[in-house]
Amino acid sequence: MGRGRTVVIVLICLMFQPLSEPSILEETTNSSVSKNSGIDITPVDISITYSNLADENQYKMFSSNHPIPNFNRPAELYVTDSVNSTPMDLEVTVRNEGTTTSGIITLHLLILHNEYEQFELANRTITMNGLTSTGQGTAPFYNVYVNYSGNHTLQVTATHGAVDDNAGNDILSRHYTVAYSYSTCTSLLGWNTGPLWGMSSDAALSMGSSCHIGQGSTGSYSNNMQSSLTTPVWDFSDVVYNPLMTNGITFFYTGSAEVNDELKLYAKNQNGAWDELATIAGTVDANLGEWRTISNSNMGHITPLIPVNPSQHLHANSQFKFTFTSDSSGTSNGYWIDDIVIIYDQSARVEEYDFQATGVSTNGAIPGSWGKITMNLENTGNISDSISPSILNLPQDWNVAYSYPSGAGVNPSTGVRLLPGESKLIDVKIQPDINATTGFTQMSFIGTSMQQPTVYVSEPMQFQVLADRIPFIHQPEIKPKCAPGSSCVFELEISNIGQATDVFDLQTESKNLETGWSVSLSFDQITSVRLTPNQPVKVRFLMTIPSDAAPDTTGDFWLTLTAQNDTSRTITESVTVQASMISNANIDFVGEQDEYMYISAGETIHVPYTITNDATRQDIFDLSVEVNPKIGWIIEPEIRPSIAINPGMSASFYIAVTAPSNGQANDAAPAFKPIVTSIRSTTSFTGPQYERVLIDTVHDLSLTLIDAEQWLRPGSMSSIYVEIMNKGNGPSDAELHLPDIPESWTFMLRQDGLVLETNSIPLTVSYLGDDTASVEIMISIPMSESAGELHEITIEVSPNGMDSNTADNTITHIMMTGSVRYPSYNSTTQDIHAMINSPVTLNGTITNIGNALESDMEIGFDVSASPPTNDLVAFLTAGVGGPTTTPNSPLTFPMSAGDTKLVIIDLIVGPDVPLNTRIVVTTYVEGGLDAEDNIVRIEHQNLIMVDEQRKVSFEVSQFPTTPIESETTGTEFFINLTSESTQTEEVSLSINHPDTWQVICNGNLFLTTDSMNVSLQYSRGEVSEKQYICSLHRLKGTLDGELIVSMETFDQTISSSSSQKITYTVTEEEDSFMNVEMNAPTMITGGIALIMLMLISMIIRRKSIPFDDEEVNEIQGPPITNGPPVSQTDTPVQQPEVESDTSSPAIPDTGLPEGWSIEQWQHYGQQYLDRLGKQP
Repeated sequence: MGRGRTVVIVLICLMFQPLSEPSILEETTNSSVSKNSGIDITPVDISITYSNLADENQYKMFSSNHPIPNFNRPAELYVTDSVNSTPMDLEVTVRNEGTTTSGIITLHLLILHNEYEQFELANRTITMNGLTSTGQGTAPFYNVYVNYSGNHTLQVTATHGAVDDNAGNDILSRHYTVAYSYSTCTSLLGWNTGPLWGMSSDAALSMGSSCHIGQGSTGSYSNNMQSSLTTPVWDFSDVVYNPLMTNGITFFYTGSAEVNDELKLYAKNQNGAWDELATIAGTVDANLGEWRTISNSNMGHITPLIPVNPSQHLHANSQFKFTFTSDSSGTSNGYWIDDIVIIYDQSARVEEYDFQATGVSTNGAIPGSWGKITMNLENTGNISDSISPSILNLPQDWNVAYSYPSGAGVNPSTGVRLLPGESKLIDVKIQPDINATTGFTQMSFIGTSMQQPTVYVSEPMQFQVLADRIPFIHQPEIKPKCAPGSSCVFELEISNIGQATDVFDLQTESKNLETGWSVSLSFDQITSVRLTPNQPVKVRFLMTIPSDAAPDTTGDFWLTLTAQNDTSRTITESVTVQASMISNANIDFVGEQDEYMYISAGETIHVPYTITNDATRQDIFDLSVEVNPKIGWIIEPEIRPSIAINPGMSASFYIAVTAPSNGQANDAAPAFKPIVTSIRSTTSFTGPQYERVLIDTVHDLSLTLIDAEQWLRPGSMSSIYVEIMNKGNGPSDAELHLPDIPESWTFMLRQDGLVLETNSIPLTVSYLGDDTASVEIMISIPMSESAGELHEITIEVSPNGMDSNTADNTITHIMMTGSVRYPSYNSTTQDIHAMINSPVTLNGTITNIGNALESDMEIGFDVSASPPTNDLVAFLTAGVGGPTTTPNSPLTFPMSAGDTKLVIIDLIVGPDVPLNTRIVVTTYVEGGLDAEDNIVRIEHQNLIMVDEQRKVSFEVSQFPTTPIESETTGTEFFINLTSESTQTEEVSLSINHPDTWQVICNGNLFLTTDSMNVSLQYSRGEVSEKQYICSLHRLKGTLDGELIVSMETFDQTISSSSSQKITYTVTEEEDSFMNVEMNAPTMITGGIALIMLMLISMIIRRKSIPFDDEEVNEIQGPPITNGPPVSQTDTPVQQPEVESDTSSPAIPDTGLPEGWSIEQWQHYGQQYLDRLGKQP
């Protein structure tokens, strides 16, 4: 490589041509003439360098950048300025040749493709500071790159804000060549290398490597060898086939070869064959210190490029091949090749072309004339091009031409030439054919690139065929007439038979009118009339006939019509007028003019009149009628020839009145007047007005079946949907009937979701919108109807009058009685009051009210309590002797139509159920199907209020457990009675003890043979309590005894007793007293005492049994609260029991009923069995 950097380049071409005439560098600087006044800015030089060092190191050897460090290459020896798509820095040197300092200078850089008129490859603008007189400065364009290879032109234009003294030197232009490929043999990837071909670092120019045939600087190639180095396949199909400059390949080479050994360069042509381009032979420098390139004269200049034929060698599969051959005479070290450069002119790519076409204005034309549409064409691409115009969808027989606004024609074959960014106007001239239809015609303007036909622009446009206006005068069939000595108004009809609406001026002029005759526009007629195409307009004229004019004489006048928008459209015609006779006639109505005449809708009646000729000569009359039109009514005179009537004679005629076919009742015909007009004088006579024709009322209802159910469902509604229409001409009340249904059936009507109170439905006439009614007929049949029976249902509709067409008043529909299985359940709905520790029975009935067997009728029940309690027992029995079940365990059984079954629900309220518990018994029945085929479920609830109880507490205070000393004061004890019952409790209290003992309660002696009645009054929310303070006295006798206190309600529902063993002890005195021998005085005294005691006892019995509550309250003693607490009872008080038998029945073989406990069975099992025992 050291030798490579100091090598001297030798050009073969320099031996034949001096270096002062280099043809590879073409730089043109416009001559400048210094004026030494003002400002004269001129660009004088451009230096080109690579923007980054890597590119410069790779491409510098064959590039225009100069000098190259450590490389002795003439400045003119280069083939390219840049490589495709490689950024470059361009430095422009600018000088002020003037005498005045300039302002800011603007530099505009353009790089143009030489093969096109104006193809901008780069377009940049920068500014630089001003220059003093004869001053010079530089300005850089950084990173300028071109993505097209080939031979181009670089232009730099310098401008400033002031006037330049010499505009001729403002532009600096030079060539700018861009290489397509620049290979430095650093990689042969994709190349095809034959034997001994490869990369070598023994000799290289740019990147330290070159392509070598041989075995290095110290080796040699072989004898009799042929080996090739072939490039990859390149696509050069975008080549310009006839370029202005040379296209080709070049390279540097060094090394040596023996005589007859050579290196040839080939190019593959379109047919795949290899064409020879160049040959290298002999020795360049065996020591590898000298490099050479090839010089060629081509296209008028000397170039290092080896020319190729673009049309043959540059195509989609282009390749180059280096082939080395040797003979057997000897070998050398071979050749080294480096910096292989390919340059060809690339054609513009499709994306460089772009156009826009915009409509500017349009001028339509009448058929057969020329109009135009002005289009603006703009080149929005990067390249000059010609646009060829054409029209898509141009109607047949239409003509088109193109021109510039100046009038110069545009030839579609050469098109409209446009530079990039340039726009031009062209006129698209269009001539519709003579029979073209007026209006807008849609078409499209197509602009096609002449250089790239695949690029085109399409712009929709429309051309208006303008309408023409053509005046026309309709000659009257009968000459306008006027009686002598009169002025008469007459009408003529004019029209526009063209296609364009216009205003026409009217003008009259005498043609041959006699003296005294005149014709002019009527005083109420405007002189300009707007005429729409094919819509005639009547124009009123006034003619005057002198009194001496003879009847039937005539005269002519000219009538002229002229279009205001096109005065060339005019017409003038002659019109004849005539003097008539003097007519006199009278018209009379035949009949009573105040009477009404009735007519049916769509019919015709004749209203009669007479006409009398009161003139002095025969006259001829035509009939007409004056009427204010009404929609649908036709009023017209009698159709007959003209009526000729002699003087004083009369003739009959009529006016025909036809009613509309959809006329409604009492609609009135329009008022009308008959008119007769004399043909001979054109005089008209009007008869009396008649306005008493009315349409008669016609009833016509129709009935249509819209939809209907096929089944009749007993117990529910079945629907038939019908539509009633009022076809009559007046309002009507439509009444629906079902004439053949049984008396047990009923039906009702429903309209718009509302059930009608009557079977009559009001309907209006059709034009009011309520002439139709959709009605639902809901039929109800009893449950007694058998399933499967067919019934023909007849439905009739009738109006409130005579129907004119009864054929459509009746429809029939066949329906079948459906199978209905539907349960019902009946039981009491009243609240039930229950007592704690008592049974409650609910009775109900379940019935299949349908007309078919229900095989799976299900009944069950549920019990809930508030507050919850577990002391409830409930069971359900279905039918007498039927099955029994517990809550939430339903029973299933079949039921025929109409069957009824007794349902018994027994509920036992236990003693632990709290007072005021609310028990809800929900009985449910499932079976049958409803109208939506869902299983019917019926629920019935009974409320049981446990608001009654019988609860009486009984308590007796305890006696000492140790023996009691006998004493005269007795031993005190208490008796407490407490009632929590919800009723007044009447209680009987009794006390048993040894006969020689006695009890005194509340100061009263209580005998064992007596009982004390106590009333415990009920007061809501309160507890009734009674307390008795008693004392037990042992008079004598036994020391051991039992005190039994018993309590029982009068109805013997509640009873209780308390028993206590009592033992007395006696003192010595008492004992000695008892042992004293009874003497006579003592016995007498004792007898008297006993008699007194008995008398006192009888008195007490009479006064104190039973105890009165007031007496008890008066007894003094300790308060009731000082006695034993009511709740501390030793002997339980019995509540009322379900059964008197306290023994429980045996448990059934099937076990306890579901949900029962053993305790419940012990208490209520017998009642359960008794319920079952009722089964026969």
